[in-house]
Amino acid sequence: MGTVVETTMNYHLDPSKGGAKTCTFGTVGVLRRKFDTHTIQVNDLRGREKEFDIHTHAFQPSKWKPSTASLDSRDITQTLYPEAEEFIKTITNATRVHCFSHLIRQNTVEENIEALKKLEAYRGSDNISDKEGFGKTVPARYAHIDQSGKGARTLLGDNLPNEAEKLSKTRWGTVNLWRPIQRIRRDPLCFCDGQTISDEDLVPMEATPPPKGTSSFYESVSKGDGFETLEVRHNPKHKWYYFSDMQPDEALVFKCYDSKNTSKSRCCHASFKHPQMVNEAPRESMEMRFFVFYENEPLEGF
Repeated sequence: MGTVVETTMNYHLDPSKGGAKTCTFGTVGVLRRKFDTHTIQVNDLRGREKEFDIHTHAFQPSKWKPSTASLDSRDITQTLYPEAEEFIKTITNATRVHCFSHLIRQNTVEENIEALKKLEAYRGSDNISDKEGFGKTVPARYAHIDQSGKGARTLLGDNLPNEAEKLSKTRWGTVNLWRPIQRIRRDPLCFCDGQTISDEDLVPMEATPPPKGTSSFYESVSKGDGFETLEVRHNPKHKWYYFSDMQPDEALVFKCYDSKNTSKSRCCHASFKHPQMVNEAPRESMEMRFFVFYENEPLEGF
């Protein structure tokens, strides 16, 4: 049986209590946000990988090693994208897959916090707007789902404008592939069993990119002016998992949206602070985002 790690999770805090109303990623405001923080238990699924299926739990651990380890953007889009699309087909049984973005993380939350403290000491915190582009891409330490149904439709229109109407007439969705660049010890990803999340737990949150030219790390996330995400209220019924000691030939595939519109279609996820791994090297990981289309199935949802 896998180990259980006790840690904390940052959940959505209602704006009436000081929580955020919107989110502009890659900005000072992200580092200043307040959350509703709770202690959680995170279960290690190492050795139990075959128990979890993406269409049941909204996530699935898998083996996958791409043909190149290059982090050059051209190599990623020309080589990794098509390889990953074929891999996602095998996991989801989709008839068509389209990779629309990727993000590389190689720094820590603590580095960004310290850098902001120095900037505030130099310029004065009142002189620094929450909307100012700032920081490097780091693990996201709050419970969230990358897109709502509305957000997924926005991204589909932004990325495949000439086909969006046709492709959204049958079942479709969005899926993420998350994988280590190096062995993962610090700030591992954890994910919540989709069967333990209710509609009442979910809070729509408008996410917008930072001002053009201020945070190049997030340029590929959205081709438009932003999209709606989902943040998550605390619920003691949530059941959290992680995949310990992940290697570069392993991956996690998880759903963000599925037009079937069931609880099994969304994977709430976040990084978490592993108390035994805080002094390990910064996490190096890549996530890739995909549209998945089931052209032989009815739309069913919304």
